[in-house]
Amino acid sequence: MKDEKKKQAASEEVKAEAKADSAKASDAGKTADEAEARDAAEFIKKLAETAEAVEQLTAKLDAATKQYTRLQADFDNYRRRTREEQARLSTTVTGDVLKKFLPVLDNIDRALAHMEKDKNAGPYLEGFNLLKKGLEKVLADFGVKEMDAQGKAFDPHFHEALMEIQSDDVDKDTVSAVLQKGYMMGDAVLRPAKVQVAHN
Repeated sequence: MKDEKKKQAASEEVKAEAKADSAKASDAGKTADEAEARDAAEFIKKLAETAEAVEQLTAKLDAATKQYTRLQADFDNYRRRTREEQARLSTTVTGDVLKKFLPVLDNIDRALAHMEKDKNAGPYLEGFNLLKKGLEKVLADFGVKEMDAQGKAFDPHFHEALMEIQSDDVDKDTVSAVLQKGYMMGDAVLRPAKVQVAHN
């Protein structure tokens, strides 16, 4: 009977150990499931944070792209305006300088008109003609050309009326005489022609 009691005690002890091992395994299983659930929750949380960060960065990228496009367009416009302003300034300065040569050309024309009446002006006349041609070529190289005003309709954009006369031989408001030549530089008036205007 002692043996039976020992066997029974040993059996109960084995059962208790098995029960304890089962409880430990059950606790370990619960702990593993809880750990997996925690890990999954943390992963989902990090995934949501990452998605939100990606969304914010995408919005910032879109804003930066739009800003860059605007800045590029502004810079292109600035560059175009600067080129136009430089061209306009260059034309203005060139016109101002060339305008200073026009009275010299007028004086050469007056001298030539006077010399043509003088029989002794032969060699000087030739020199002044060469001088006039050289000056006219320089002006032509810059796009300066003489206006053709004689017999044209008076236009205040191109002509400056100094005198008016009555005449039945011409149409109303016609240039009857050019008192000082006018010049164009390209499409711009460098100096308006000073004219006499005839009315009928």
